[in-house]
Amino acid sequence: MSRSLPVLVFAALCCASGFAQTREETMEFLTTEIKSYETRAYHIPEVKFSASGDTFTIRRGLVAKRLRTLIIPLKHVDIFTVRVRQPNGVDSYNLVARTRGRDQPITVNNAAFTGTENIIGRIENRRQAQALERAFARLIELTTGRKALFAAP
Repeated sequence: MSRSLPVLVFAALCCASGFAQTREETMEFLTTEIKSYETRAYHIPEVKFSASGDTFTIRRGLVAKRLRTLIIPLKHVDIFTVRVRQPNGVDSYNLVARTRGRDQPITVNNAAFTGTENIIGRIENRRQAQALERAFARLIELTTGRKALFAAP
């Protein structure tokens, strides 16, 4: 009994604190994953976070079109996935940012904007979309101390 107690305490401490991603690891994961959605027709030349991790910037767009720049202060938004039903029965997912009120805008092409804005659209894999959503929720929690609105299933 006395031998198993220290092992249980050590296991509990490791599970509680040791295996969560750090802010830097989370930012690197998000940057890498979002860049992976780049194709020949859809460019994502810039994905970055501020040094403190509280502001997210992405430039993306179709090749023949003007690039769209989003600057998102993470403390002013909720980021979530939205399932898009297609007539052919194949679902895709959008990663969406929604501002928290009118006085806390995001920047879209150098203009203040309130409401909802797609960060990445047409994600074909539900698990990948949910992983991005969870990573943003984790980063928002690390940056602002604000917990996710709803617990992950």
